[in-house]
Amino acid sequence: MNLQKILNFIHYYQLVFLVKFSSFFLGGKSDVKLDKPLQKFNKIIEIASTNIRFASCCLNHESNNFLGLLIQDSCVNNEQNKNILAIDKSYSIKNNNADIIILSEKQLLQRLWFFNEYKHTQYILCAPSNFASLLSSLPGLLKNSFLKRIQVIGFLDLEDNWGIKQPTLMIEILKRVTPNARRYISPFLGVESFFEILSRKQVKYTILRWFEDLPTIMPGEDIDMLVADEDLEIIETLIQKQPGIIPCDIYTVSGLPGTAYKNMAYYPPLLARQILEGSITYKKHFRVPKPKIYFYSLAYHAIYHKGQKSGIPTSLNENTDSKLTLAPEHEYTDILSDLAKSLGIEVDITIESLDNFLNSINWRPSQDTLARLDSRNIWLKNKSQSTATTDEITDINGLAVFFIRQKALDLKLEQKIIELLTKEGFSLIETKILTPEEVKRVKYQVRGGNWGKGPWPESGGDPAMVLVAVDLMPLKPTDAELAKQPHLSNGRIAIKNQIRDVINQLLSAEQQFNTIHSSDNEREAWNYLQIAIPDKCTEVKHRIAALRHDFLTTYPIKQDLTRFAKRAKVELIEYQNQLAVKKTFRPGCEKFFKRELFVCQSFGQQYFAIPTLIYSGSNYLIYPYYDDLLLFQNRQSRLLPLSVAKQAIETLNFFYERGYAPIDFQPANIIVDRHDGFKIIDFEFLYKYKNRPGSLEECYELAGLPNDFDGDKPDFKLKLSYETRWKPYVGLNLKSLLYDPVWLQYIKRFFYGITHLPIRFLKNRFNALLSHYYLTIDRAQLEQKAKKSAKLINNTILKFR
Repeated sequence: MNLQKILNFIHYYQLVFLVKFSSFFLGGKSDVKLDKPLQKFNKIIEIASTNIRFASCCLNHESNNFLGLLIQDSCVNNEQNKNILAIDKSYSIKNNNADIIILSEKQLLQRLWFFNEYKHTQYILCAPSNFASLLSSLPGLLKNSFLKRIQVIGFLDLEDNWGIKQPTLMIEILKRVTPNARRYISPFLGVESFFEILSRKQVKYTILRWFEDLPTIMPGEDIDMLVADEDLEIIETLIQKQPGIIPCDIYTVSGLPGTAYKNMAYYPPLLARQILEGSITYKKHFRVPKPKIYFYSLAYHAIYHKGQKSGIPTSLNENTDSKLTLAPEHEYTDILSDLAKSLGIEVDITIESLDNFLNSINWRPSQDTLARLDSRNIWLKNKSQSTATTDEITDINGLAVFFIRQKALDLKLEQKIIELLTKEGFSLIETKILTPEEVKRVKYQVRGGNWGKGPWPESGGDPAMVLVAVDLMPLKPTDAELAKQPHLSNGRIAIKNQIRDVINQLLSAEQQFNTIHSSDNEREAWNYLQIAIPDKCTEVKHRIAALRHDFLTTYPIKQDLTRFAKRAKVELIEYQNQLAVKKTFRPGCEKFFKRELFVCQSFGQQYFAIPTLIYSGSNYLIYPYYDDLLLFQNRQSRLLPLSVAKQAIETLNFFYERGYAPIDFQPANIIVDRHDGFKIIDFEFLYKYKNRPGSLEECYELAGLPNDFDGDKPDFKLKLSYETRWKPYVGLNLKSLLYDPVWLQYIKRFFYGITHLPIRFLKNRFNALLSHYYLTIDRAQLEQKAKKSAKLINNTILKFR
């Protein structure tokens, strides 16, 4: 007996040493004290297969905060202790709502490798019963510590049911993730008592389906509930009091955080309200849908949530004997067929027929909701693709609809948002403050009914203003943009992210919110129009047709070289049997067109560097084609010819003396023609000085824009100054370029070249190698541009972008 005690003593201290060493090895402390006793934690679950070891040190009898789960071959209730339940051996440690999970046995500690199984909890207490158990836990702890998913806090002594201290590792979950809608009811409370309390508290809820066997829940099943937004807190308080293992999914009417489906309301809010209002009492305590509403909601769930996984054939023409999917969870076809017969509803139980039926009673989800639902639903994807060719949207290419939210209007930010949209290249067709009725329609039918705050500290509020816009030259989305928004049809719509950033930079971190929501493509935009301002749909189509007609080029087009087209498109055309360049300005960019026209008409005959204007229309200019020998490229590894740099300064002086500043003047705007010599292009940002600077060196193009500059300026990340835009390609500072003798300028340029250009060359090569791997770059576009740039004519026209 004494020998056995000695062996137990030696075994204990060996285990203590190894657990402490493991704690030290994994970055934990050698001795940890809990901030509060274990009995103070709300939800503690110990899982084991032989015996529950730590009930005495965790259990608070007043709150039933502790639950022991014994994994056995069959579920037989433990009659000796109500806090210990027998569960099936297939049980996963992730199926609970525990704040603390206690594990001690080898087969369970091996599961620490799979972070997904315990990422929902706050702490894991690893109390190995022997060396083998400890060793089985280390690989998972090491892997997930390295990935910064967990942190080993350290060693502590946990007292077991016999008063013996057991060496334990305390692990904190750093990236705790709770399932979105999943909750767990406590077995101490039970299903029937849970719903009895809800009835007593007059909670507005509905059990959506599979309620026939309640209060019994069949293995593998859960309870799906729809709850009124205002009653969610009551249910949350009830569920979070005790450890739970009875699964239920809770969805709210508007899709509040933690109760949503794919970041939107489970049912569109208008339909959800019908379900709640159309519920009846079943078996004394349970609220369930009325039979007809049950048929509608179950059909919706089967075809829009489950799709072909429901086992329902797509159409009558489909071979019903073929396997549409693996065995469905429920026999939706038979259940819906029986319900339809009992209700006298005549509809074929196929996905297409049910979709048409739900549409006839206004139960089909909106277009953007369908788009969000179709990620793994082949039928919905096919449906989306087929609706893309319907007659009603053939003439709205480039259409986009934006909704500004109420808080942005409260802060009077709508003009800033409109400015950013038009600056990006959108032409506004309609702007309207929504009426209360229109707000209600948009709120419940757009964005899946979910207008919550999302990842921002504050909510942007309800949709309050609609902006209808068209992009006459949509951009192909990049791979990165499509990865985030699979249904995006125009890369320019991504401006909404920039708008959010710009607006939030004006606010403190606690005040930031989601400013704007947009359609992803033309189909969604048209659907948004039909929901928000249906009386404007025909007018919008006519406006788009008129804008597109005015933007059309009737001359023979040899090549379209427009890159971003925020303000204009540039085309190589045939004009009077010769090549020419036509620059057509977008609607809303008339001021840029007028500036460029003014320069050509006022100074074209006075100064050699300004291109001759061949012809101008109401929104376009036609220039001669120039054979460019300079072929300047940004970040090039060579300097501009000194003579070109001097002519550029002379050109700036020409405008300076007349009281003007060509704000966007840069090396990329220079052309050196074989016959006509030095030319400059792009006068869209011409600015007339109110108070001309005292010298050329102080002009805005060389000294930079003053803080109170009130004119238009291009989107350029670097400061608009000589130092950033000219010096890297001239090799001289401004004073040297203006005043040094030529021989000294050549010497300085030589030393600048040998000290700076090799570094720039290496950077360019390095960036070129990196760009090969950037997923955000469309390789097909890059290859096409590379082929174009090999042609002299393209290099020339690039200057007109």
